[in-house]
Amino acid sequence: MLGLTLLSSISSKCQNLYHKAFKNRVLTYFSLIFSTSMIIIGLTAMFSTNFVFTVVITLCMYSLQYIIKGPYYTLIKRYLNSFSSSSMATKIFSVNTLIESLFSAVMCYFASLLLEYISTINTIAILGCVFFIAFVFILDYMKDKIGLKPEEYDKKDISFTEVH
Repeated sequence: MLGLTLLSSISSKCQNLYHKAFKNRVLTYFSLIFSTSMIIIGLTAMFSTNFVFTVVITLCMYSLQYIIKGPYYTLIKRYLNSFSSSSMATKIFSVNTLIESLFSAVMCYFASLLLEYISTINTIAILGCVFFIAFVFILDYMKDKIGLKPEEYDKKDISFTEVH
């Protein structure tokens, strides 16, 4: 676990390289790679008869997930802070934290329901598939709404009215 955390911290230090390399598509790549790695972990554990191979693939995929997690948290804060004042940023971060926490709670409940009836391996593969499909639909919906250049946004989309 310490090794994975170190990978995450090194990767977060390089977040600007990811941003420059992938521009507005970095979160797209991160989400699809993360969910694909879950599917690979599940399928490898289900079908591989070689224990060493399974452990190596699983560790590689978990390493990949932690490499993605590090810069994700830094980049998402950076992107959420775009086009906002400091007082608005606080509200945006609060809503983001609330939504992430609610989503996490729902997914934990869903995973616990799955684990009641099926194995951990199958649960990981199913969650990976669910996330992948959800990400594809969300990313398709967002492609013309998020990640644009500042001049490409409608003024009403980036103008906020503060409610006290």
